Amino acid sequence: MVSLDHFASVVPRLRTWRLELGPFCGVHLARAALVYGDEETMRFLPGGVRRGEEVSDMFSLFHACWKEHGMGVFALTDRGTGDFVGHCGLNFLEGGQEVELIYLVDKGRWGEGLATEAGGAALAYGFEILELETVCAVIMPGNTGSMKVAEKLGMRVVGRRLCYGRRLFYYRMERQDFARLTPLTLA
Repeated sequence: MVSLDHFASVVPRLRTWRLELGPFCGVHLARAALVYGDEETMRFLPGGVRRGEEVSDMFSLFHACWKEHGMGVFALTDRGTGDFVGHCGLNFLEGGQEVELIYLVDKGRWGEGLATEAGGAALAYGFEILELETVCAVIMPGNTGSMKVAEKLGMRVVGRRLCYGRRLFYYRMERQDFARLTPLTLA
């Protein structure tokens, strides 16, 4: 197995009240395999369940995006327990032209607001550090939890779009819309 820990210097670390957003590391693999191997957790994500080497391959893809583009997906770690609880970050939408906010939280932690907390930190990074003009999100019909997260973050549905082989709800946020929100406090 390839060591993932050498990517730690490429990925910044962000902290919120309850989470650390940082690089995927070898220490995350066992817990991530459980999260990404769970059908209910993964049912709304393109590609569905990931098992075995697919998990470490996904980590490597996330790190390649950081290395090449200076942005990507963070591992989410609970600051109180040190447990891996999911991922969140900015990635290129299929086709490579737009930046997409993505998030996934372990089903055992659904309803705690972790995706909203992490999503806010990722948007702040995108708009304030990377100076992006627009961030989008695409969400499968029926994924009401993710729709609520996007809306709590201030994103607005602007229609439907064919992405990842499916017709998905398409949300957007402009930099000026983010700037009007209450400032996020990153601890």
